[in-house]
Amino acid sequence: MKDDDDDDEDIVWKGVRTVTDRHSDDPWAKHVGWYVATIDGEDHTFSLLSDALRAYDSFVVSTKGFKTKKEHLNLPGDWDKLFRDKAKGEKHKLEIEELEERHDKEMEKLRVKAEVDQESAVRMAVVKEERKVREVQHKIKIEYKEQSKKEMEKLKRQYEQENVRRLEEEARAEKQKLKPRYQVGEEVYAAWWPDDKKKDEQPL
Repeated sequence: MKDDDDDDEDIVWKGVRTVTDRHSDDPWAKHVGWYVATIDGEDHTFSLLSDALRAYDSFVVSTKGFKTKKEHLNLPGDWDKLFRDKAKGEKHKLEIEELEERHDKEMEKLRVKAEVDQESAVRMAVVKEERKVREVQHKIKIEYKEQSKKEMEKLKRQYEQENVRRLEEEARAEKQKLKPRYQVGEEVYAAWWPDDKKKDEQPL
C-alpha cells in the first residue's frame, strides 16, 4: 500500500491525498485507490475524491469563516455564496465605516459649531453686560446731574433769600438812619414810616 507521498508527482489537492494498494487483488484498490483527507490533524478516508475534497474544504471554511480565500479551497466554486456574502459583508462593512466616518465628521462639525456658538453666546453676554453697565452709568450720571442741579438751585434760593434778607435789613437800617427826629419839650419823636411795624421802644 502506498500513497501520493511515495509518488514523484506533485500533490494537486489541498489536504487530500490518494492512497492505493498495489498488493491488493481488487483492481480498484490497486490502480485507483481511495482518498484520505487530513482534517484537524486526523486522517479521514473517502472512496470518492469529490467527497474528500468537499470534506476538507468544509473544514477550512468552518475554521477560517469569512477570512477564507479561494486559493485555500480545492473546489472554490462550491462556495460562491460564501464569497458573495463575503463581498456583501465587506461592502456592508465599508458602508458602515463610511457612515461612521461621515458621522464623525458631522459630530466634529457640530462640536466646532457648538464651540463657536458658545463663544458667540459669551461675547453676546459680555456685550449685553457692558451695555447694562453703560446704561447704569448713564442713569447714575443723569441722576447725579439732576441732584447737582437741585442742590445748586437750592443753594441759589438760599443765597437769594439770604441776600434778600440782608438787603432788607440794610434798607431798614438805612431808613432808621434817615428818619427825621424832632423834639417836643423834653421828648424826642421819630417820623412814622408806612412799612414800620409798631413797637414799643425806649425814648432816645
